[in-house]
Amino acid sequence: QKLAVLGRGRAGFDLARKLLSWSPDVTLCTDGASGLSRREKAELERLRIGLRREPVERLEGRGSTLESVHFRSAPVLERDALFFTLGWELASDLAQSLGCRLTRHGCISTGARQQADVPGLWVVGDATPDVQLVVVAAAEGAKAAIHLHEWMLEQDLAHNFPAGRTALEAP
Repeated sequence: QKLAVLGRGRAGFDLARKLLSWSPDVTLCTDGASGLSRREKAELERLRIGLRREPVERLEGRGSTLESVHFRSAPVLERDALFFTLGWELASDLAQSLGCRLTRHGCISTGARQQADVPGLWVVGDATPDVQLVVVAAAEGAKAAIHLHEWMLEQDLAHNFPAGRTALEAP
């Protein structure tokens, strides 16, 4: 199939390269300035990945099937599918106000168990640095729930069973 990527800079470049494993016909559409380095542009050319910088005007197709990408003042690009990587940012400053450390990409830094560097805070989904897929977010949620339960149990046991007390003596 003929594939398109809508994205800029390193993210668009990386996604276009990855899609070569699905199709030899890939075009990167940047909807304006590409944000690509000379090296990245040369690599796209070497890999025969098309580059379209013109502003995207609309997508056309039938039903849920894409047929073409239309540009403001350039020839139409026939495509069967379009993938996008447009970036994102946190919608609020809640993470920073809680004292969370952010990655260089603006995600909340988490450990292997989804725990932020703020005690008692776990983070899942699009706010984390992992792959931005629903199935990954669901798995992160399951991991976080298990580890959050373990943490809460430890907190409860430490509070209700101080050193030297047994379960029979607990309140």
